[in-house]
Amino acid sequence: MTGGMPFARRPTPRRVRACVLAAGLLAACAAAAADPYSSLVLSHHPVVYYRLGEAASASGAADAADAAGSPQQGAQNGTYHGFSEPPTASSGLGLAGPRAPTYAGLDAANACPHFDGADDYLSVPDGAALDITGALTLEAWVRPDGFSGSSNTGVVAKYVGDGNQRAYDLYVDLQEGGGAPGLVISPDGTYSSAATLTSGTPLATGTWTHLAATYLPGTAMRLWRNGQLDCELTSGVPGSVKDSSADLWIGVQYVLSNAFFDGYIDEVAVYDYALDDVDGDGSIDAANRVAAHYAAAVPEPLALGLLLAGACAAFARRRGSASG
Repeated sequence: MTGGMPFARRPTPRRVRACVLAAGLLAACAAAAADPYSSLVLSHHPVVYYRLGEAASASGAADAADAAGSPQQGAQNGTYHGFSEPPTASSGLGLAGPRAPTYAGLDAANACPHFDGADDYLSVPDGAALDITGALTLEAWVRPDGFSGSSNTGVVAKYVGDGNQRAYDLYVDLQEGGGAPGLVISPDGTYSSAATLTSGTPLATGTWTHLAATYLPGTAMRLWRNGQLDCELTSGVPGSVKDSSADLWIGVQYVLSNAFFDGYIDEVAVYDYALDDVDGDGSIDAANRVAAHYAAAVPEPLALGLLLAGACAAFARRRGSASG
């Protein structure tokens, strides 16, 4: 015909199948890219990994590394203490964590706890997987509300002063650093023998920051912020870490009285090797896993688009080969 609108074609069975395949392809691609960050973390085998997305304390803090079948340990689930249920303005569970679209590599519904800086924390019982005496990495996302008081606060720590059970501690320095992150390693449980690395720059309040602290015995302690090296220590580095009987704490360190974190903590992982120096040769790996973790959470838009396009194209080719 000429002029006007052409008649619509009837949806033949072939076209229906093609539409169904396209819909399935889009769903498969979306599922594959649902949470690149946690998938990458799990592929690097942390001994424990707490996503901290629980909405109620009764369920406890699930160890995602165990659920993923990490070869390095069994279940190391944690317990929530002190959080308000339902949430209040300063404390609660199941609140917004780093998530898409700002952090495109994390799920759009990603949730985390809000620590009130007074008595909220998590504890994980002491266990062989956490008794790391050699190389290690402590990793977390943090969003502090503010810095009040004069006691250093904990992010993730196996570091208790009572009985000299200090081992390792990713913390926030309020005594001298004004809210700067730091790492402490003690070889014998005492403070006098411990080595401390502290950033010269305080954390930003009200903003998510990815932190990773790595330790290589006798060689280096490094602190990473948003995938970039913040500071490092290469002299006076202890040759080992105390085999501490203390529990692992999230949101507090040293003592359960005045060292509580004020703000949000999410995606806590502990590794029994240095993420930035997997082969342990003392130099930062070219394929630095710390930087890769941050990049997975905050991918370049073009790189993410190419990744999804490539994955979808590969999926389509496989389907085409199977049907042809």
